[in-house]
Amino acid sequence: MKEIKQAPATPEARAAMHEMMAAFEAFKGANDARLDEIERKASADTLLEEKVARIDQAVAGAQARLDRIVSEGRRPELAPGGGSAVQPEVKAAFDGYMRAGAMLEVKAGLSTAPTSGGYVVPEQTERAIERRLMAGSPMREIATVRTVAAGVFRKPVSIAGVGSGWVAETAARPQTDPATLALLEFPSADLYACPAATGDSLSRSLSRAAADGEVSLVVVLEAQMPRVELAGGERGLPLIWRAAPAGAPAGGAGVSEVAWTATGVHGRPWSPAHLKLKARAEGGLNLSWIARSRIDGDRWDGEAVSVDPMRFRVRVLDGEAVVRTWEVDGVSAVYPANERTADFPDGVPEGARLAVAQRGEGYGWGAEASIGLI
Repeated sequence: MKEIKQAPATPEARAAMHEMMAAFEAFKGANDARLDEIERKASADTLLEEKVARIDQAVAGAQARLDRIVSEGRRPELAPGGGSAVQPEVKAAFDGYMRAGAMLEVKAGLSTAPTSGGYVVPEQTERAIERRLMAGSPMREIATVRTVAAGVFRKPVSIAGVGSGWVAETAARPQTDPATLALLEFPSADLYACPAATGDSLSRSLSRAAADGEVSLVVVLEAQMPRVELAGGERGLPLIWRAAPAGAPAGGAGVSEVAWTATGVHGRPWSPAHLKLKARAEGGLNLSWIARSRIDGDRWDGEAVSVDPMRFRVRVLDGEAVVRTWEVDGVSAVYPANERTADFPDGVPEGARLAVAQRGEGYGWGAEASIGLI
């Protein structure tokens, strides 16, 4: 027969049990009052509902603390005699991180020297991490991980196979040539970079290389290019852009320049979509369209909001000649019959059309969409 004994509860466990039982009794009382009110009024008071929810959260917190204390009490000792095989400072730091998420100072160092930074995790956790990496990484699953004590890993490989030949079933079998072996060495080292180069020396090196035709004259020194901001009045003006070394004047030796005219096309409104014409009873035309948004227009959570004002220009064109122009607020316009007769007294020609464009802040009228009048 196997004898099972219950160890006495710790003061922390008894306090957690009392706290959970008190919270549970309060929850039962508040919940019974809520159920009685539902039976009498078909609904519970909001304050009573919030009280029950708060007590429920307190019960859940007390239960979690009790479960943690019970789990700690059932945890086996790491070493016989009630001690721990792990160094005290290592165990305390690791327990604090695993149980409470305490952030520790991370230092890089070697595990062979006590003063080089200490251990990151115990050896058992390190093995578990390696197993997870091998399961999640295809390369680690294919490759073989070897632990070496020296600074070089040596592996013998065969560069030529063994000799072979054909003989009769009962003939003698002379000795054949053995395989030719070679030794591969893989030295272990840390990859690092500590270039002793300044901005001035880099500039001189690039200038010499550019003079020899080895590199381009544009070198990106940052991960993200800075944005060039222009005022609205500078759009369409030919500007001269100069590049000089940091701290140097914008002229003289080592300064390059280029002429460039900013069109500001990024701020141009898009042309309206689904331009349609529909005849009116009195002979006029109803013109309708859909405005497009050039920024954040492809949305899944609702209709896109236009970044440009809902102001549109409608033009009546005969080929490239402008016959009539007016502006509207919204996505529809009317071309009355009397105006169409005044614009084309001899009848609407073949190339007559209506063109619609949206106005953009700081840009003007955007791209046009057109539809024929015939």
